[in-house]
Amino acid sequence: MHILFLTKRTPQGRDLVSRPYGRFHNIPLELSRSGCRVTQVFIDYGRSQTEITETDGIRKICISVSHPIDLVSGIKREMANCRVDVVVGFSDMLVGILGAAVARIFGAAYTIDAYDNYASYLPYAYPVHMAWKNVIRRAQGATVAGPQLQNLFQQYGRKGPVALVPMAADSAFQPLDRIQARQQLDLHGEERLVGYCGELTSRKGLSLFRKLLLAGESHASLRFVLTGRTRKGPEGHENLLQTGYLSDHQMPVLVNALDIVLSVNLDNSFGRYSYPAKISEAKACGVRVLATNLPNTSWMLANDPQFLFSEKEIGELPGRMMCYSREKVSYQHVETWDRSAAIFGAELERALRESRV
Repeated sequence: MHILFLTKRTPQGRDLVSRPYGRFHNIPLELSRSGCRVTQVFIDYGRSQTEITETDGIRKICISVSHPIDLVSGIKREMANCRVDVVVGFSDMLVGILGAAVARIFGAAYTIDAYDNYASYLPYAYPVHMAWKNVIRRAQGATVAGPQLQNLFQQYGRKGPVALVPMAADSAFQPLDRIQARQQLDLHGEERLVGYCGELTSRKGLSLFRKLLLAGESHASLRFVLTGRTRKGPEGHENLLQTGYLSDHQMPVLVNALDIVLSVNLDNSFGRYSYPAKISEAKACGVRVLATNLPNTSWMLANDPQFLFSEKEIGELPGRMMCYSREKVSYQHVETWDRSAAIFGAELERALRESRV
């Protein structure tokens, strides 16, 4: 089976060609290892020259696009005489819509994938929403990162199956000694460290994080760590350490240096359908998670109340943090990309069979 994955080159601001990661990297990689022929086409809005490489048996084509027609002509040019069995729209609404057109070029089955509620990124782009929902209804296959997205696809009017393909952590996230991890990052001392990893915005729960900082000021040995780029982040708190940007190889070390990984989301059109990578990474490292108690994050944590909190509990949460054991946590289930890719592959095979009926 020849699978063509169509992906934006820089989802979430990270270049998938120079810094492959997550769902975009591991599912194609595992399917290639299982014997599938895999091609990844990266849509580059930076107008760079077309690049073609091969890594881990996967052919990778970067096509510069200033208009959708550029993508179609570029794929026709670079993949002339290639037979493609399944096309996968992989990263956002526009890619999902364009992917359906690419599948028609090859006469291939089409599968749509979603790990977030993409419509929440562009809340007022109603014509794009309509086209996106139409693609979801018509695609032979569909895969999503969690049950809430399954329900959303069904609300959009999809009648066919929607396969559940959970998020997982990259292989670099493994348990490390906490003290040694802190030494590597110059985080000395025995303070309790509670970390939020990634961009923190108003849409992603910045207001909750600020409330938690204020509540935590009464605990001198409790410190919060914030990584990543924050446009309008919290400032002026003595109990806050902002590391700024950390390199990819430092992130697993940081997670292991923490006592608790924090995941905050609001009950909005984004937060209800988010499956944060930081939760999967903490689980893989055996580090405790505390996450906003929404159905999606609760599902990721097996509905275990020890890992969940509500907004009304913010005031008492720092005290709860101080009481937890500092030992590694054993989770009921830790997802892996090989298992998720097996589910993904089965759905592609089903979609291919359906397209040939």
